[in-house]
Amino acid sequence: MTAMIRTIRTLLVAALATGAIASIVQTQLNLGELLRLGAPVTSSVRLWTTLEDLARFGPVMFGIAAAALLLAVLAGHWVLRFAPPSWRRFVFIAASVCGLAFVFWLMRSVIPMPALPGTRTTVGLGLMSLTGIVGGWLYARLNRSSKRSDSPDAGGRWREA
Repeated sequence: MTAMIRTIRTLLVAALATGAIASIVQTQLNLGELLRLGAPVTSSVRLWTTLEDLARFGPVMFGIAAAALLLAVLAGHWVLRFAPPSWRRFVFIAASVCGLAFVFWLMRSVIPMPALPGTRTTVGLGLMSLTGIVGGWLYARLNRSSKRSDSPDAGGRWREA
């Protein structure tokens, strides 16, 4: 039971960090668009807007990140049944980036007007998805399993030592 609680806690920490970074990236993409349109965005406005968006939109982005990372972590654990332990960090990072990309793509596809303006363009969608690197790395770092064997079992699966 304590392993499950530790896993859930780790997932929530990873989602919190990912949500915060994604919220900041989203704000910067929006401010970049305003600058491109000629709006005067000073450094102080940029900083204040970023902090305000982090406080107001951060919890929403946390929820999005938590849903995406839940899917990603489940997929990552499944992949690790067949992969060497040395791939752990890479698997969770790749799964988290793909999980966020999928969730952002799905939101962009289903909601008539994109709920996240930063995901309207391919570049924005890519940048927002890359925030999953933080969550995947953090999850892999904080949720280390006990020692694993150096070779797969007879069924080809990697097992705990």
